[in-house]
Amino acid sequence: GTSLAIGAAGGAPKLHEYVDCRHKELGPIFRENMGAVTAVFVSDPSLIRKVFLVEGKFPKHFVPKAWSLYNELHNCKRGLFFMEGEEWYKFRRVMNKYFLSPESITNLKELHEDLVGHLIQRWKRFDGEEVEDLEYEFYRHSISFVLGSLIGNSYWNKLLEYDPYVDELARKFQLVFETSSKLNVLPSVKLVQRLGLPVWKTFESAVGASLDASRNVVRKAFDDLSQNGLLYKLASENMPEDVTSALVSDLLIAAGDTTAFTSQWAVYLLGRNRSVQEAVRRDKSLIRGVVRETLRLFPSAAFIARVLPNAETIDGYDLQKEELVLLSLYTAGRDERVYPSADQFLPDRWTKEGTARYKGVLDVNSYLPFAMGARSCIGARLANAQLNMTIAQLLENYDLDAMEETDMVLRLVPVPSKPVRLKIRSREK
Repeated sequence: GTSLAIGAAGGAPKLHEYVDCRHKELGPIFRENMGAVTAVFVSDPSLIRKVFLVEGKFPKHFVPKAWSLYNELHNCKRGLFFMEGEEWYKFRRVMNKYFLSPESITNLKELHEDLVGHLIQRWKRFDGEEVEDLEYEFYRHSISFVLGSLIGNSYWNKLLEYDPYVDELARKFQLVFETSSKLNVLPSVKLVQRLGLPVWKTFESAVGASLDASRNVVRKAFDDLSQNGLLYKLASENMPEDVTSALVSDLLIAAGDTTAFTSQWAVYLLGRNRSVQEAVRRDKSLIRGVVRETLRLFPSAAFIARVLPNAETIDGYDLQKEELVLLSLYTAGRDERVYPSADQFLPDRWTKEGTARYKGVLDVNSYLPFAMGARSCIGARLANAQLNMTIAQLLENYDLDAMEETDMVLRLVPVPSKPVRLKIRSREK
């Protein structure tokens, strides 16, 4: 395969479909020259886990060129996503203590429920109509949810005070996402930057504005902390304030691009499947299945990247030192051998049968939306809490109707090819 073939298949926005076809043609592991980069793609659950086992003590992943170039040009201190080696390891261990602790998240449950309730109230103005700018609404909700988790209970009493900050962050993060998506498909970001083309200037301005805005809100947050806030706990670690600020600022940015789009996909799938909505209302335990099915069909990352520290052989396939390996989550999530009727949205496939087996999942190892190992998603517990609570409350309060079908395209993360149009109707008797 070549970059020409990828272009013929629809280019970068359809890379997941092209790679899926190549897996069907070549098997669960193959090497592909994509023009600017060569990568090995892996889709089999057991092989994916073997890659994680050899990722090394300091796993290396792939940072979009536009972002790394911006950081380099502006000598910019960023969070965990941009760190490598000993530096990453040091701060990741600190964040693990709080962000991956079940107790830390449980201590925020009351605040989380209030924040989801706030979204339900906010949407009453759309009752009987289409939700205006659904993407923006979920960006706001995701940012507010993470910001509240950082500050703790006092955030609820200052919600109106923080509202303009949340609004500004949502708009700015959306623009960063849109502009970096455009740069991501260009062959040479460095050349675009050197020529001073408008697409780079817009991106550069958007990133600068979003970093300024997120640092401003974090600076304010330091004055408003409650003891159950995750930022309060991080501050107790006596890290330099600029490091703490960089760590949590990037968390806010990441929440917009991932959880906000997953929320859109969830209401889209529910809005196209009325019978599933009713089934979930009858059996609340299916909420977890809704989240898992959404992330299976539309993972937050269609590919997880790892750069191997050493040469390895996996099931007879030789991988070179420093080789880029892309784990094909889109293909793994739609494998009929693992998920019978894989293209269907079936939350009850995640119902436990006995102690270990799921009803419609033949290999649970294939479900890795947050990756695994040392570099798994630091926000996984927060994201799960937000998604489960939000979907439960939306279904309890509203009937959902997704008015049009849409496809998935890649723009850094999987997004709808056109805006999801969601009509809601209150279920109040």
